[in-house]
Amino acid sequence: MRPLPRRITLVVPTILFLVLLGSAPFVPLVNSQTVRVVIDLSLGSGVNNFTLLSKFPMTVDFSTKGGASGSTFFWQFGDGTNSSDAAPVHVYEWPCVYDIFVRVTSPKGTVVNAGVVLGGFDQKGSPGGALAVCPPSGTAGLSQVKLAGSYFSSSSNISVLMDGAQLENVMTDKGGSWVLNISSSLVSGPNGSQYSFTTFPPSLTRVFTTVEGITVTPTAGAPGTTVTVTGSSYPADSAVGVFLGNVSLGTAQADGTGSFQAQFTVPATPPLTLAGTYMFTTDPPILGSEASFTSSGGGIPPVTPTSFPFLWLVAIAVIVLLLLIIIFLLLRGRRRYPPQSR
Repeated sequence: MRPLPRRITLVVPTILFLVLLGSAPFVPLVNSQTVRVVIDLSLGSGVNNFTLLSKFPMTVDFSTKGGASGSTFFWQFGDGTNSSDAAPVHVYEWPCVYDIFVRVTSPKGTVVNAGVVLGGFDQKGSPGGALAVCPPSGTAGLSQVKLAGSYFSSSSNISVLMDGAQLENVMTDKGGSWVLNISSSLVSGPNGSQYSFTTFPPSLTRVFTTVEGITVTPTAGAPGTTVTVTGSSYPADSAVGVFLGNVSLGTAQADGTGSFQAQFTVPATPPLTLAGTYMFTTDPPILGSEASFTSSGGGIPPVTPTSFPFLWLVAIAVIVLLLLIIIFLLLRGRRRYPPQSR
């Protein structure tokens, strides 16, 4: 029998592979750190999905297909950052599932919204599925912590385990992927606590590590000391009010990951002018552990009335009582022995 042409031997398995995965285009492996994602504007939002196996940080070249010439763009990359470039380049720091959104406005004012769900994984089990915890660290109580899986069998039941115990059962989609919100399963613990996740059928193990909500250096000083305050797990791109002992230090700007680092000067404002330990608070509230600052004082302490010792009160009472007795005896003696007239 004459062998099939080489072109057919390559194309047929590829077609069969895509048919089995369903309607979502599936990129099984990316050897380089830069990948390209093209969003077809005619497909709308969440239709043209990608699952990538890549190195991280991963650079993604985004572009669109089908837009009018001269259009303006607004991109949201699913990690709290955005861009107005027509074909932006974005870097993702860790494996996760990102909801990508783009709004395209034509010169005539026509608006088209489209998007993709981008699943990024750095490695998979052999055999076994790929797993990602995103973000991989933060404070327990985060509004959104995802556990994502891919490279499992299509439309199969997956048992998710946390620290070796059953957490939940999930069903994969046609591409063998799934996403689970695990925020409510994370309990606040000391900084550095870890939660371990795996699955059955087996996959690689992934870990979520807790961090403090806010830290400060130095932790002691006096009014006038400059402190560096670091916070995490706040709403992305939000303004965070920072307070020490209920005294406002100023406002910090969180980045796209919900983290900030800012410097403040401890003001000479009561109660910070008095020696003591004062807690940092923020608005929005701290989700993790608080930090403290010990002030050596430096202000003028308020004048407080001196308390009179109890023993002195007793002594004065005794003296007054003795004087009253002496006066009473003197008066009584005069009545008993009136003066004699000559």
